[in-house]
Amino acid sequence: MKKIICFLTFTLLLSSYATSQSLVTKTLMHDDLEREYQVYLPASYDSSMEVPLVLNFHGLGSNATEQQLYSALNQVADTAGFILVAPQGTEYLGRTHWNVGGFTVGSTVDDVGFVDAMLDSLLLDYAIDSDRVYSTGMSNGGYMSYLLACQLSDRITAIASVTGSMTPPMLTDCDPQHSTPVMQIHGTADPTVPYSGAVFSESIPDVMSYWSSYNGCDSVEMMEIPDINEADGSTVDRFSYTPCDADVENVLYRVNEGRHTWPGSPLNFPGTNYDIVASVEIWNFFRQYDLETLQMTSSTQDIPAPRTLPAVMSRDYVNISGSAVHLPTVIAISGARLDAPAHYSSDGVWTVDISRLPAGTYIVISGSARMRVLKY
Repeated sequence: MKKIICFLTFTLLLSSYATSQSLVTKTLMHDDLEREYQVYLPASYDSSMEVPLVLNFHGLGSNATEQQLYSALNQVADTAGFILVAPQGTEYLGRTHWNVGGFTVGSTVDDVGFVDAMLDSLLLDYAIDSDRVYSTGMSNGGYMSYLLACQLSDRITAIASVTGSMTPPMLTDCDPQHSTPVMQIHGTADPTVPYSGAVFSESIPDVMSYWSSYNGCDSVEMMEIPDINEADGSTVDRFSYTPCDADVENVLYRVNEGRHTWPGSPLNFPGTNYDIVASVEIWNFFRQYDLETLQMTSSTQDIPAPRTLPAVMSRDYVNISGSAVHLPTVIAISGARLDAPAHYSSDGVWTVDISRLPAGTYIVISGSARMRVLKY
């Protein structure tokens, strides 16, 4: 019965959405391929005034229309006044996709180049504030948003990924040009893009550690979101990484027992969390930032080079490689040396107990090994 209800809901929403006078499908030629994207204009759109732009990428095997309906970001666009664009991916091995490497390593499609050309076209056709261009997406679309943050950061202000992550090659080669606000929304029971990572995908804690290290975030705080819908079988914890360079914030919504779904979606697929509405949280996050400010502030700061100081997030224990003669030292941001019990194992790893330390950022040193620890 639930599947029938979901199908009927999807059909009704599709009918309503497809007949909207604010929805336009456009095409452009890129690399000898005809590429397609949907443009949703809010009722308040006035061509005499520049407005923000949000890119909304679908998941693997999905399409632009499904993503618009699934996320319901058009409803947020109507109230917030931004233009919403849903690009359409091309087929690879029989499924639509975004070429993010890793699980799409055999694809030859230049999706970053397509987005770059699409933005040029959009800026000609509509009154868009080029300093307020944001990207979000579901699953493969979340990976695509991270790829844009890495490879097209001169045009992308901030990104949000829902059930997506970064592929190992993407993270290794990531080269953003400014401090980048990043939001991640992910379920711990996601069977498609595992929270703890896979061969093709970085773990969510590692992704957040990378961006927190890159953005120079000093601490992380956790807040439990009220469980307003106990029937959905999941709860949400919000992790805020701040203060960071250029006054940005990195945010992780960890959906405990959440699956591969878009929280708050009007399409009530099994495993969807309803304690938060992802689309609302994403826009409230995006609306704080503009590209010009990020670029100006970042240019005056010494932003850490990616992965120069490995970072981990933990509440109780951290592991650091070293020798038995180098007892780990824990140093607070203030420079104070702190006492923390440590145990050395035969495989050359120190386990450091940080459970008694207050939440914050610490540096753990053992010989020549160093790591940043975000204690929550």
